[in-house]
Amino acid sequence: MKNGDKYNGYWGNDLRHGQGKFIWNDGCQYEGDWMNDLISGYGTMKYIDKSVYKGSWLDDKKEGNGTLMKANEDLFDGRWANDIIQPEVKIKYLNGDEYEGEIEADNLEKQGKGILILNNGDQYNGSWFANKPHGQGKKTWKEDKMTYEGVWEQGKMSGEGMMTYEDGTQYKTECKKI
Repeated sequence: MKNGDKYNGYWGNDLRHGQGKFIWNDGCQYEGDWMNDLISGYGTMKYIDKSVYKGSWLDDKKEGNGTLMKANEDLFDGRWANDIIQPEVKIKYLNGDEYEGEIEADNLEKQGKGILILNNGDQYNGSWFANKPHGQGKKTWKEDKMTYEGVWEQGKMSGEGMMTYEDGTQYKTECKKI
């Protein structure tokens, strides 16, 4: 192509149609299904920032199930509509942590309800805002064998809550913002 883009694949009526590989002159590349000159079906897009999307496409937009591996190798698995990831996702982080729940589509931050399981076995299940526990939630420390259930504010225990230990002992707590 005149601008340096390259296409290798099937054609129909002078349009990309069927399986093919397209490389843009900026280095982005797509390999997968085409329909009437548009990315439609299943395929893999490799972006110049090193992130990779594998999944369903419709009319040049991510649509349906897919996974997005960011350049840092965090893996987002979810549904897409009109090129936007939908709020319910599963995320596997490079360090082994896993999150299942809601996110903010614009910035992929945890927001809404969700559960984060850390690679050491600790977990938080509850409300999130701006990627931090915020609102009602429950945190379990596996090694310390204790659980706190109560209010969280910007990632810290805040207000009334209940601390429960392995032997069943419970204490009401009042956490104050410092």
